[in-house]
Amino acid sequence: MKCLQIIPLMMIALTHIIQAQGSPNVLFIFSDNQSYYELSCHGFTPWLDDDDGNPITLSTPHIDSLASQGVDFQDFYAASYCSPSRSIALTGKQCIRTGVFNTLNGRSIMHKDHDTLAEIMKGHNYHTAAYGKWHLGYSYPHRPADRGFDETFVLNGGSLGQLEDYYGNTHHDGVYFHNGVQVQPTGFSTDVLFDAAMAWIGGLQDLNDGKPFFCYLSTPAVHGPYSGPDLNNPVSGDKAINPIIENLDDNVGEILAFLDTEGLADNTIVIFASDQGMFDRGAPHYDPADKETSQDARTQIPFMIRMPDHVGTTTQSHPNLPRGVDTHLAGLIDLAPTILDYCNIPIPADMDGISLRPLLTGDPATYPADRHIITQTPRTSEAKKWHSMSVKTSRWRLDGSSKLFDKLADPRCELNLLKLPEGHPLEVNEAEYLQAKADLTALYNAFWDSLPVSEAEQAATLSRNQIGATAFPDTSMTAMDWYTGSNIPYAKSHIDRTRDNGQSEKWAVRVMEPGTYTITLRQYPKEAPQELKIEKARVQLGDHVREWLVDDPTATSTSISITVDAGDYDLQVWMNGETEPEPDVFLIQDFGACYIDIVKESGPLDPSYLLTVENGTGDGVYTGGRIIDVAADPGPAGKHFYSWVSENGGAFADSANDVTTFTVPYAISSAMTISASYDYDSHDDDGDEIWDGWEIVHFGANTVVDGTVDSDNDGQLDYDEFVAGTMPTDNKSFFGVLESSRSLEDDVTIRFSSNDDLSKRRYRILYNENLTGLWQEVSMDPIMPSSGDSTEVTFAIPENLDRCFFKVEAYITE
Repeated sequence: MKCLQIIPLMMIALTHIIQAQGSPNVLFIFSDNQSYYELSCHGFTPWLDDDDGNPITLSTPHIDSLASQGVDFQDFYAASYCSPSRSIALTGKQCIRTGVFNTLNGRSIMHKDHDTLAEIMKGHNYHTAAYGKWHLGYSYPHRPADRGFDETFVLNGGSLGQLEDYYGNTHHDGVYFHNGVQVQPTGFSTDVLFDAAMAWIGGLQDLNDGKPFFCYLSTPAVHGPYSGPDLNNPVSGDKAINPIIENLDDNVGEILAFLDTEGLADNTIVIFASDQGMFDRGAPHYDPADKETSQDARTQIPFMIRMPDHVGTTTQSHPNLPRGVDTHLAGLIDLAPTILDYCNIPIPADMDGISLRPLLTGDPATYPADRHIITQTPRTSEAKKWHSMSVKTSRWRLDGSSKLFDKLADPRCELNLLKLPEGHPLEVNEAEYLQAKADLTALYNAFWDSLPVSEAEQAATLSRNQIGATAFPDTSMTAMDWYTGSNIPYAKSHIDRTRDNGQSEKWAVRVMEPGTYTITLRQYPKEAPQELKIEKARVQLGDHVREWLVDDPTATSTSISITVDAGDYDLQVWMNGETEPEPDVFLIQDFGACYIDIVKESGPLDPSYLLTVENGTGDGVYTGGRIIDVAADPGPAGKHFYSWVSENGGAFADSANDVTTFTVPYAISSAMTISASYDYDSHDDDGDEIWDGWEIVHFGANTVVDGTVDSDNDGQLDYDEFVAGTMPTDNKSFFGVLESSRSLEDDVTIRFSSNDDLSKRRYRILYNENLTGLWQEVSMDPIMPSSGDSTEVTFAIPENLDRCFFKVEAYITE
């Protein structure tokens, strides 16, 4: 039996080895924010002059060679922003499907339920590595190391200078994270990354284990901030863009030569692409001031692929092998299925893209003749129909619901067929283009209906930052991933703006294990600390709240611990201090923390308290800081709910609302009580100046007495007992002074009968020197009745009086 169990395992291992030996390596070079036209082979046109007034030209011979040796796709499209394109490239799925349709708002984190190209290839015996820019999540389990990459050498942010990136990073001598360890190599970013990738590939050659590799080489070039690679000839701003691209081209040349030298070129697929269109920068028609361009100008990208069969061959030796330009419609969504197809790995059925093999093997007849591509990148916290979308066919473009272009007649998509200006040059067949609009609308409707776009589905695709996971119990987050609100901060330059604008939004988190967590708030990151200058701070994690004072004005961080069960929560934090919303205008207000760290503590959990809710619901055992729902019982006849009262502290969200929330205080005794209080119904239907509710409670109806009688024969009329708060049916309950005294400092203390059962009842002290003339009121605030049956007040004897008489008066406020 043991032999029978071992044999299948050996067969599986041998299958992997055989498959690996027949599978090509894959090198995917992915530039950032590089236009389709920013290559000399695509007709780059200078649009900017240098300091001497000369046009800044561009030469990219090495990238051009990929086009001449392989296939240059010239009708190829991606998403219009960084993170969505990266998600599409690595999953072969629409970005809304993977939850990545923004570069912030929590929507730049790729949902862990969607396998990446690296995860799939690693499962088929590939070595995998990621270099440079990731921008798909930086906390566990969303990091590249968690998404199938064995080797990682990456920036910690979407782009240089963003909140997640190491503070102060530039293209020169930047800080990276090599397999999770912080390193700071010397050199320009593209040089550093290509050198690291070649070192890794060379190490695999030395390892010689027969396994192929997938290398994802994603540069922060050509994304800003722009600084030229040559420190001896420094240039910055837009004038540095072309030098950065030429440096990228030099590195492409070096790695292609390296593959030749290592004997890898004839078994390595090399792919070059960019992640977005950049408004056709470098095109003959490019206008730097024009951002109202078509979706094509935002999404058309360079994409060229050199297959192993292309290496060392000529057109004559492979007459059926396509070379140079391909104009079939395709997109970045086809990258993953194409790679898997060529690597002899089954293409998952849930991928939205298709393999480009027919176009790479000279068999275009098997490629869909009616192919259409749909791009949609809302760049909001919520995906909405028609927003930032385009349906593309070989001829037509439907951009949103109200723009239709004929790409063949209008290559730059300038003339909207649905709103043509007078004197336009197009020959228009109205029936034809209206039919095209209907056809493209139907395609888009089917596309939209296939996506997870209901409220519940979008909530499910939002990737929550995990807290307290066994593998990685500690978590760090930045304000870039606030998933609520707008104008979300993403750059280091936005930190002070966030404070001055009083901005605080929510993170979506998932607490993996119950426990106590310490949450540390910072305005600036740990590597660049600055004083908080705050007076207090507050954290709300789900229905748990902690608020505390910050006594040290020089503190660069502040922390609090909170105990919480496992589950999905919203997390929001506030700090309170001086802000400057306008120049020379200073306010004390709340604002959010741009950086937080969450550490799972190993000590005991916070204590729990028994909460009793009198006259309502919400009883239970809760930890301090827990927010609970409470609801008052209906009032008895003649009364209605008035307010909530707590005997041990805590806070009500709205103590005057019969249904509200209560925050359990910390550090109290083992039990506490809150209660709902009630007030008399104040209407007076019988016109006797006594509230009907008071009459109903004491006499059963509002028509029994009229206030001019003394029902209990205690010498006080029923109306007077209503005002004073005594019992009209008990002759031992009457209004009067119960006790008085005078101190050596000429302070007088009086205790008198009272009742707090009526919200508008107040008392005041009057004095008179000789019991003649007018009584005057002692200067003090109106006296609220104490709980119980009496109230005690202390006050000073009015000045310059040798003797004085006092009396207590009850009254009803308006």
